[in-house]
This record gives sequence, structure tokens and C-alpha cells, in this order.
Amino acid sequence: MMKIKSKKKFIAFSLVVILVTIFSLSWIKGSNASAATVGQQLPSPEAGWKRYDDSDSKIIYSGNGWQVENNTVHYNSTEHYNRTDKDAKITFKFYGSKLRLITDRNTNRLNSQLLYVNIDGVNVGSFSTYGSPMGQCLSYEKTGLTEGIHNVEITTDVLSAIMLDAIDLNSEGYLIDASTVVVNEISLNKTSLSLNVGQTEDLIAAVKPDNAENKKVTWSSSDESIATVDENGKVTAIKEGSLNVTAKTTDGTNLTATCEVNVITNNESVTVESEKDKLALNSEFTTDIVLHNVKNIYAEDFTVAYDKDLFEYVGYEDVEGLKVFKEIKDTDNGKLRFIVASLGEENGINEDKAVVKLKFKTKASGKGKIDVLKTRISDNEALEKDILEENCGEKEFEIFADVNRTGDFTLIDLGIDAYYYGKNVDDTDKTKYDADVISNGIIDDADLTEIAEQMIKNDKYEPNN
Repeated sequence: MMKIKSKKKFIAFSLVVILVTIFSLSWIKGSNASAATVGQQLPSPEAGWKRYDDSDSKIIYSGNGWQVENNTVHYNSTEHYNRTDKDAKITFKFYGSKLRLITDRNTNRLNSQLLYVNIDGVNVGSFSTYGSPMGQCLSYEKTGLTEGIHNVEITTDVLSAIMLDAIDLNSEGYLIDASTVVVNEISLNKTSLSLNVGQTEDLIAAVKPDNAENKKVTWSSSDESIATVDENGKVTAIKEGSLNVTAKTTDGTNLTATCEVNVITNNESVTVESEKDKLALNSEFTTDIVLHNVKNIYAEDFTVAYDKDLFEYVGYEDVEGLKVFKEIKDTDNGKLRFIVASLGEENGINEDKAVVKLKFKTKASGKGKIDVLKTRISDNEALEKDILEENCGEKEFEIFADVNRTGDFTLIDLGIDAYYYGKNVDDTDKTKYDADVISNGIIDDADLTEIAEQMIKNDKYEPNN
């Protein structure tokens, strides 16, 4: 009983081996049969290939003595040939990655003659058309080319025969008119770029020559989780990291230009800072424009707006190690622009630092702001960036005409100045009071008289109520 079972197992195993062997041989045979080899007749293109006849107008036959032979042995019954000019040549341009040349073969030519194939200026091989008579012979094959536009030249160096029956290209390929001007150079307006999260930047691709027929490009990001790029080259930063944005020609040349993009989290900010935010009427005060969370910054360009009805711009004061190289004043609209630079390597801005001091004078009571509208900063290498608008700060000030900063002149204002009568303004408690009402540096009769006048004009002040 055990012997019978063992015999059945052996038979089953043998059948499996036989079936596997038959399948393998069939697969090998099928694979070989599916790929033509040089020297075989190939009346029609194989799967994955596309054929172009020798009569296609995109194929150029240069030299004297070209003729067309009409014979059914040729593809579409025609073949170009030249037997009288050894300088004759065949040229064409195509897009693709694979090439086959179809010719006839015959013994009515030199058996030593070779036809040379040049692709993109490089000799890539040769072939002979000497042999037993055969039409539509696969005489030459070149695969593994970079998918793109290629220039082909077929030549010979002896007077015998140069010919072409057809051209096979990979199915995605196609012949290109020789007169078509293709792109030979592509560049971007920026090769490196630093963006804050949420910031955008437009990249511009320039292609040459100017008369190229197809100047369109496609854009791609190497990591769209960090930054994306749209069809127009607009880059949008999403999260911190580095990537490449690439522009690629679409005319088949597949030329590329790349910009290195670095996305950083924007912690930089700019603020308006002052020792006090409650101000006396007709008094001067100073504000600092301060950069925060920066590193190796050597140049700044910023615009400030101020309430022109409440403040009068007096001027600016340089900060040690920095200098204002351009001041643009638009006092009619309450705007100022400053271009500032560091004076030497040791004066680069790191972390927090004031870049300029601005001086104003109050001219009316009320509440008003001094606001940094926009700021651009630069290091000493490649960084040039805008601080986000929401990180450009402002400061509100309140201007009081009265002494104790309540907004109304009352008897208490007169009492305060009476207390300080005869003293210099620096001897008063300036943290609480603006005793020098007329701003002459001393508390005197003029101040008390002005307070009394303002009390009478104050509708809210009604004594004995």
C-alpha cells in the first residue's frame, strides 16, 4: 500500500515538472518571436513601434542623384536611394527613445560599404545593406535613447549606395519637421529661494532661442508637502523644509531648470516701541523700529504709517552700527519709508535690535497709531524676504491736553500745576502728569492761565454740581 502511494506522488511530481518546462519553453519561444533582430525582414512595425515611410516630407535627402524606386518589395512600394554621390546623406529629426532603419538588401553593391549613423552629433554605429536580396529589412536598431528630440544623420564614405525604405520609432515617438526651431536653453529668474510658511513667490522660466516654436514649460515640485507650484510657476510654501522646483520644456527637448527652495517658519517680526504711550499735547517723543528673531540681517527696507492729524514727523536718528541710506517722506499721507544697512560685518542684526529711531511731535489730542506697514530684510548672501504682514507691528498712543491725562481740564489739573509752580518740568512726576501745558520747560503763570482758560471751555466741567 505504501509503495502505491509513493508511486502516485512521483507521477504527480513528474507531471508538474513537465508542465513547468513546457510553459517555460513556450514563454521563451514567444518572447524571442516577439522581438525582431537586425537582418530580419520586417514588413510592418512590431507592437510598440510606429512606422514612417521614406517619402515623409520630414526626411531630408541631401546631395545629388537621389532617386525613388517604385517596387512592391518596399514598404508602401517606394525606397529612396543614391548611387552617384558619396557625399549624399539622409537627415531627420524625431522625438522618441528608440529607432529602427528599414532598407533593402542586395548583392549589387559593395560588400565592404557601410552606412554610418550619427545621433545628436555622435557616431552611434554603422550597418551594411549588402546581402541576399530582401526587401523591408531591419538594417539598424538603436534603443535606450533619452526620451526627447534627437537629430539623425546617415552617411557613407564610398560610392556605392545609400538608401532608406522606412523609419520605425517607439509608439510615443514622431518625426519632427527639420525647420522646427526647438528650445536649446532654459533658465529661471531665481536659482534659490527662501520662503516663509504661507508665503508665495512667482518663478519665471526663460527659454531660448526667442523664435522657438514651442516655449511652454511644465512645473513640478519635488515635495508638494513642503511647497507646491502651479502651472504658472507660482510657488506656495506649506511647511518647513527644502525641495526643488523644476521647469521642463514640453517641445520634446526635455530641458530643465531648477530652483532650490527653502521653506522656514516665519518667526521674524518688527515692532514699534516707545517708553510711554500716553503723551502730552505739543510734546516730542521717540519710537524705535525693532526687528525680532532675525539672524545675520544686514539690510532693511520698511514703510511706516502714522496719524498725520495727531502727529507731526520731526525726523529720525541712526542707531549705532546702522545707517539710513534713503528716507522717503510722504507727510501729506502720513507715510515714511526707510532703507537701512549695517556698517560692517560686526553690525549684522541677530535676535532683537532697533534699526532706527523716529521722532514725532503731538499736535492734537486723541488716540492714534504708528504702524509698520511692510518690511523686507536681507542677509549678506542670498536671503531676501518679506516679514509677514501680521508680524509687522503697530503701537497706539493717547494724547492728552490736560495735566492728569483724563482728557478734560478740571480744577484738579490746576491744583497739580499749582503744586509744581516754579519748578522745571524735569522736576515734576512725568510718569503721571503733563504739567508743562505750554511746553516752555517750566511750570509758571502761562501754564496755570492756560489751564484756567481750558476749564472754562470744558462743557463737562460744571462746578457746584
